[in-house]
Amino acid sequence: MLLLLLACDGNDPAQWVDSTPVEDTQPTENQPPSTPTVFIEPSVPNTTEELRCTGDSTDPEGGELSYAIAWTQGAEQLSSNERLPSSQTSVSETFTCTVIATDPEGLASEPGSAEVTIHNAPPSSPEIAITPDSPTTSDTLTCSVTTESEDPDGHDVTYDYIWLDADSNELEAGVQPHTLSSDLTEVGMVVACQVNPFDNIAYGEPAITQVTISAD
Repeated sequence: MLLLLLACDGNDPAQWVDSTPVEDTQPTENQPPSTPTVFIEPSVPNTTEELRCTGDSTDPEGGELSYAIAWTQGAEQLSSNERLPSSQTSVSETFTCTVIATDPEGLASEPGSAEVTIHNAPPSSPEIAITPDSPTTSDTLTCSVTTESEDPDGHDVTYDYIWLDADSNELEAGVQPHTLSSDLTEVGMVVACQVNPFDNIAYGEPAITQVTISAD
């Protein structure tokens, strides 16, 4: 209920006085946006992956914010773009992304930042072949890499050879791991060679090929 205290001199309405308190309408001072929370994706990148940086801030007045982004490596300024291409990164390097939010009045936030370290990228899958390609029970099988794996980080790649039967059971290799003795094969048997590329840090996608053993 609104209570009006009226002071009057006689019955003249013109002399009534409204004593209702007047609200303070003085505008409040514009406040800067909050310090941005910074996100870098992927969170565990390797040397083949592009980096993407974003920031999330709040404006006290609800204004639409703009963001300024800066990529650095140590003291070196790299880019002001949201994305940093993989061509600018190398394994074990650490990169920092700093973000500043600005409100419609041009008032800037405190900078927020995040960093990531680049991890090793595994080697690519090689191309392989078994010879002879139409073996019989008297043939020793040889598995060979016909196209080498490529390692994005320039590491030397070695190969693990595994011989398998149709049920994925591992067969004993010969003196050289990429050969399989004819003593271990029989007519109608399906034999597979699996080659796992290794860069001394991580294994890449394996390559697999197979042949079916025929009678002599």
